[in-house]
Amino acid sequence: MTESGPVPIKLSPAAGGPQQAYRAVSKLAVAAMVVGLLAPMALIAPILWAVPVLGIAMAIVALKRLSDSSSELVGRTAALAGLALSITLLVVAPVRQASAHWSLHREARTWGLLWFELLANDEPHKAHQLTLGIGMRQSFDAHLWDAYRHDTNLKASLEDFVDEPLVRVLLALGPKVEVHFWGNVAQQVSGRAAQMVQDYSVSYGTGDERATFFCRLMFVRLTDRDGGPAGWQIKGPQGGVLPLSMSK
Repeated sequence: MTESGPVPIKLSPAAGGPQQAYRAVSKLAVAAMVVGLLAPMALIAPILWAVPVLGIAMAIVALKRLSDSSSELVGRTAALAGLALSITLLVVAPVRQASAHWSLHREARTWGLLWFELLANDEPHKAHQLTLGIGMRQSFDAHLWDAYRHDTNLKASLEDFVDEPLVRVLLALGPKVEVHFWGNVAQQVSGRAAQMVQDYSVSYGTGDERATFFCRLMFVRLTDRDGGPAGWQIKGPQGGVLPLSMSK
């Protein structure tokens, strides 16, 4: 029986040992993921849209470095996660704001058309109610006229309201007018308050005698402490204005 010597054992790189180098995690990839987790801040205000933009830039740079064949770093998953989060919030935030703005435009337009309709129907006391603060308004019921008769301040306020040039013209035209929303002029949202300025076209007459002029209404909306809408107030109605789209 022939004796054999010790059989040498060869270790492959996969088995560990000094041939397998340690690969550190890319700090930039981790930072991109952290910024991606902070990207929901973009839903608070447009200025914070910079957060997902920064996250996207950091993730792209991190992925580029990791794709280098000579790179000794890992962290591709973290970079991709950060990139996905940042891109998602950069899309969602503007869409959400646009949806909120559209909702405000629609609400203000509804109240504006109601205001014109009340004047066309010879109900100036109800139209006047829409120009008052939410806490001062009364119900649109059969007792509303009585409130104006017995409240000296309310009656004086109504007299000033119907004495405004635009209101006098609209009351004189009555149901002959045709009112259309023309466009949004300005919008501002700050905390619980929102302001909106809109233009409307008012047409009357028929055939060659048909005429059109434009009006501008400013709306103010306050919300209650729970965040729910408390209603709109119409302020500063103006007639004979030049729409913003025509002044350019």
